[in-house]
Amino acid sequence: MARSDIAIPLGTAIQTAISEDRESGYSDLVVVHDDGTASTIRLTVRPLHAGRNTRYYAVLFEPGEKADGDERPVASFDLDESVRKRIADLEGELKYTKENLQATIEELETSNEELQATNEELLSSNEELQSTNEELQSVNEELITVNSEYQKKIEELSELNDDMDNLLSGTAYGTVFLDQDLTIRKYTAPAADQINIIKTDVGRPFSDLSHNLIYDNLLEDITTVGSADQPMELEVQNKSGHWFLVKIQPYRTEHENSRGIVLSLIDITERKSAELALLRQHELLMRVLDTNPTAIVMLDHRGRIIYANRHGERVLGYTRQELGSMRLEDQAFAADFVDENGPLDRIRRDKKPIDDTTISLTPGGDGSESVEVVVNGNPIFDENGEVEGAVLNLRRANEDE
Repeated sequence: MARSDIAIPLGTAIQTAISEDRESGYSDLVVVHDDGTASTIRLTVRPLHAGRNTRYYAVLFEPGEKADGDERPVASFDLDESVRKRIADLEGELKYTKENLQATIEELETSNEELQATNEELLSSNEELQSTNEELQSVNEELITVNSEYQKKIEELSELNDDMDNLLSGTAYGTVFLDQDLTIRKYTAPAADQINIIKTDVGRPFSDLSHNLIYDNLLEDITTVGSADQPMELEVQNKSGHWFLVKIQPYRTEHENSRGIVLSLIDITERKSAELALLRQHELLMRVLDTNPTAIVMLDHRGRIIYANRHGERVLGYTRQELGSMRLEDQAFAADFVDENGPLDRIRRDKKPIDDTTISLTPGGDGSESVEVVVNGNPIFDENGEVEGAVLNLRRANEDE
């Protein structure tokens, strides 16, 4: 940017100020003006320390006359000397630059060799990665296949679980599933009517729950079934008087391994009521038959005595327990019964009642005198219309009817 007649001294002064960190300058520099006239100036370059790591330089151009008392270190400008010094500085800078350039080239060559080695390693690693990628691709395909199979199984298990939930929610039986530690796994809604269980009880020990059954040994029996691996059934009542069939069964897996307990509660109140009513009727009938003055004997299809009332015991001369293993056609009673025209054979053959048939039998089978007995009988039919037994009324011939 400096004009040609001061460019060399200006550059030299600036270089001296920078390299020696001191004020530098020249006096008596001749400057030719645009109008052809010439004058002398003083050039000064002064370092300015603005901060710790910051430097500025002030360049001063002053008229050539030297003021009184001005002792600034300036020298008369010698062009040849300045040129030689400038050339020496430039050669020094050039040498320094060449050395730096050579060192940089050597570093670059070393770096290039390292980069080549690194590149070879990267190529090798890339090949290994490609091989690994192919293996991973193969594994990924296998995983996709396995994942598809698992997904299908999950869908099947979800459907099965939904089916099981719907089955359990729709069943009228109370069921509680326990694991090996007798911890509650699942239960049906009807079970909550007899066992005090709620949704938050899943995962709790069964022993923490109370129930409405009159069954003090429920927990002990569950433990017994779990250890003995044998099912157990028991009919119990609840506190409201309803009857339940309690089934305690081992929870078995596909491989027949026991993995817990299944507790089932089946309401059998109607059946139990019918059984009790039938039992009362049977007992009433037995009392009526026992108080009947006529000897009544019931036979099965083979002629075996299945019942005899008290008067029948007296007529036949045996107790009811003894008669339970005997046949009325045995020789111990009467030879007439062995005959094909005997009352039982006639009933089985004709499928009709018989009236006032007189036979001879020996009461008690002890060889005592035989007696004449009048027999009236009716067949007992099964559901197919076949004779499955008979009811006989026996009375001695010399008794008043």
